[in-house]
Amino acid sequence: MPPFPPMADADAAFRKSLEREIIILDGEPEDVKELKRSVIAYREEMRKLVEAGHSVADVLREHRELVNRDAELRAEGTRLVKGFLDSGDEEGARLCLKQVNAELAAIGAQEIEMPLSREERRARARGATGEYQK
Repeated sequence: MPPFPPMADADAAFRKSLEREIIILDGEPEDVKELKRSVIAYREEMRKLVEAGHSVADVLREHRELVNRDAELRAEGTRLVKGFLDSGDEEGARLCLKQVNAELAAIGAQEIEMPLSREERRARARGATGEYQK
């Protein structure tokens, strides 16, 4: 996640945003309702942090650092699992995936999926899986 652009007065802008209620309408699609629920929850969490003395800029910076750290950990986990797959050790890959995902879950990061093996990547590149290739 790239750095957020500087805002002249992020704290005041955030306080002003709290004046407008987010309303979930019955006729809205479920994905829109879920997005609104998330925004409501995040906004409330941000409000509590600001009330506790944190600046909006600090909260956003810390969030960015957390997202980037999680992305790096997920990428490293994927590399580890791929190493097992590429060496032909599917059982080792499954065990590694389980351990990596347990560690990611423990820190609240999104889990990873089993990556494609070298053979599966080659087959896809050749179009052998029947998928449309551009």
